[in-house]
Amino acid sequence: MDENPVDLEGKSNVTLCQEGKPSLKLYFGDIHGHSRLSDGSGTPEDYYRYAREVSGLDIAALTDHADYGLIPIEGEPWKRIKTAANNFYIPGKFVTLVGFEWTHWTYGHRNVYYRDSDGPIFSTLDKNSDTPDKLWKQLSAYEAMTIPHHVAGGPVPIDWTIPPGAQEMLVEICSIHGSSEYNGCEAGIYRPQEGHFVRDALSRGYRLGIMGSGDTHDGHPGQRTVNAPVTGIMGVYATDLTREAVWEALKKRRVYGTSGPKIILNFRVGDSPMGSEINWPKSKGPLPIAIRVVACEKIRQIEVIRNGEPIYIETAEKIDGEFAVLLIEDPEPLVGTSWYYARVLQQDGNMAWSSPVFVSR
Repeated sequence: MDENPVDLEGKSNVTLCQEGKPSLKLYFGDIHGHSRLSDGSGTPEDYYRYAREVSGLDIAALTDHADYGLIPIEGEPWKRIKTAANNFYIPGKFVTLVGFEWTHWTYGHRNVYYRDSDGPIFSTLDKNSDTPDKLWKQLSAYEAMTIPHHVAGGPVPIDWTIPPGAQEMLVEICSIHGSSEYNGCEAGIYRPQEGHFVRDALSRGYRLGIMGSGDTHDGHPGQRTVNAPVTGIMGVYATDLTREAVWEALKKRRVYGTSGPKIILNFRVGDSPMGSEINWPKSKGPLPIAIRVVACEKIRQIEVIRNGEPIYIETAEKIDGEFAVLLIEDPEPLVGTSWYYARVLQQDGNMAWSSPVFVSR
């Protein structure tokens, strides 16, 4: 027997233990990545296996480009992508979504997802789907959604002069390209373009939830690519781990993004969950706001953002390490419609962002 055994150390996901049975359960996912069928590495099967077995994700989607350069994935490659997603879907254990990337070099890049097990490819090279409006018209016949990504720069920004269609409820705030929260934000995206950030879209009145995903090309969903400043995953509050329940949560914007760690974040405004649209007349008085965070490292700062500006900041001096519960108020909500979201910054620089709550007064 070895007289000097080597101590083994490991690191698990953070866990929140509480009494009772919650009506909504928290699941983590990465629904943006590529395989060798477009401009990545590995196979579709490898992608889902890695997401489930290595990254410990609950939800995953492979989104290879509909047309990488001039090479389409329609036909056998698209059939293989759909087959992999459907074979790896295990209700109650692991949810996959059938998806692809609509890659437009003028209007920006959007991922397309189908709730069910099948759906067609729509290409930017096809005159019937070569603009966002045409794409949404084509998708109107399906239970489908689009999510724009690296919206503020990187390869190409999103053109926010085109309002999101009915199938667009979410925006990807963070990936391996960096954060698109606002110009000058932490771990900001490369080649940033003024007016294209997530806050710019929200300021236009677009009611978008916030999520994160990796856009990985190395076959490692849920992990940070070598030399990338950050990555991205999403937390989803759903009733169950099924396609139908996850889809409902995404549509209702009960979702948030992180720059990679599985930070637990809950954000409520006026006793309504993130993603909600609520009315708060003056007769109700101050607007209550609740935040709970279980971080993966010590918390540096928690902020509440209203219409692009912080109205509340809690710093590390008043936060007990990795855990925080804040019960605060906005004493004077603004007339009209305002959007509120929480942002969390860890000591190691990683972040989380809740989806907004939209408050009308």
